[in-house]
Amino acid sequence: MESKKIFEEIKNSMGNFPPFFPEYQNQKNTNCYAHALGLHYPDKSQRYYSPGKLSALFNGSDIFDDDEIETTLSILDKNIKTGGKYIFTPFEINGLVKGVKRDCALLGLHAVECDFFKPSSSHSFKILLYTNPLSAGWHFIRESTTWEGEKIWTHKLGWYEPIQEIDLSKDHMSFDIENTAFYDFRQCFEIFY
Repeated sequence: MESKKIFEEIKNSMGNFPPFFPEYQNQKNTNCYAHALGLHYPDKSQRYYSPGKLSALFNGSDIFDDDEIETTLSILDKNIKTGGKYIFTPFEINGLVKGVKRDCALLGLHAVECDFFKPSSSHSFKILLYTNPLSAGWHFIRESTTWEGEKIWTHKLGWYEPIQEIDLSKDHMSFDIENTAFYDFRQCFEIFY
């Protein structure tokens, strides 16, 4: 399937807004980034759901329209494979932030950097970007709404795990997943739909 058609399939897979939990809780072949943006198109090849890659699909290729995004993802892909402790540079964080903003714009969403403690509006929700120095990886957590109208934080680990609620009430600056993956807070986005 050509790149632009895949992008349209991904865009058409978007869930309801505001994003609900536990909608699509056991979805396979999506990751934390797809969950954060409400995308449900299965990516069995694990090629599409990284910040900035949707922009490349929209452009009809695997080529990014911004060297900073492309460099960031290639650096992170390389470091994920080699392992070891990794220090994220401001350049790399900025590349991830740019990728999120561009992907959102193409999906018809508007991503604005915001304060974690600022409440989201009636036509928005938040997503949080974290990085893991041990895997040189990134992770996203999303503000979801329960069927009762309560705001909670949810995330999806990897490509095959179910979507889960996560407690950020004590400290959103970092969290640990089952004593194996420690994540540092990098950016809060308010996503307007």
